[in-house]
Amino acid sequence: MKIGFFQNNLTRAALLVLALTAVAVPAAAQVEVTFEGYCWYTPAKDGVGSVMQVVGVSNPPVSAPSPMDMDYDVYEFTIWVDEMVVTQFQDVPADQKQITDFEGGVIRIYQQAKIGGTPADYADVGTFIDGDMILMADVRDGWHMELTDPMGMGFGGWGIGACDFVGGTRMDDLLEIAGPVYLANWTFSGTGIADGSFFNPIPNGYDRMFGIKLVYPDGPTPGENETWGAVKGLFR
Repeated sequence: MKIGFFQNNLTRAALLVLALTAVAVPAAAQVEVTFEGYCWYTPAKDGVGSVMQVVGVSNPPVSAPSPMDMDYDVYEFTIWVDEMVVTQFQDVPADQKQITDFEGGVIRIYQQAKIGGTPADYADVGTFIDGDMILMADVRDGWHMELTDPMGMGFGGWGIGACDFVGGTRMDDLLEIAGPVYLANWTFSGTGIADGSFFNPIPNGYDRMFGIKLVYPDGPTPGENETWGAVKGLFR
């Protein structure tokens, strides 16, 4: 009897902790789609007037739901960012910082069947753009990137800007939940941008590792407050 009583109350306590966690934490952080890959510059890395391009592969969402009905079991989703022109580059040795501003930019997302398709291969850029272009977005109002090197081990940092979806074969059904008003002003952020290192080498032909996150314009989902009475009611 004592053991059963202890186990029963332990179960109730564990459920209470889970319930309180659900009450305190937002239901979802942000609705987003993420890609991981690499960038290169033409003709010169960080050169004013040079064009930065990025290719990468999307990963299934983990901590946040995708706003799009993207079947990662059946398809591979790749990205190509092009036409981002460097308009300003500042090297600030005193702050161990590099700041770059861009203008322009087009984001294209491709879908290709895993069975019968050609897997993305960083040795062949063409494998990132040989599928169906399901979404296209224009980068708006410039794009800003800041990299730092506080330990002298290579620059790394982030980028931030916005984009508007303007086309693609699946724009209507993939963004149906948003409605036309939400085709504009998605956050376009660069995540984990880095020059690479011995432990994280950059493939030949590329200048930096580069993550991309496209975030739904509504941003964070608000938390839901609940009373103690309602929480306790879960155990009745």
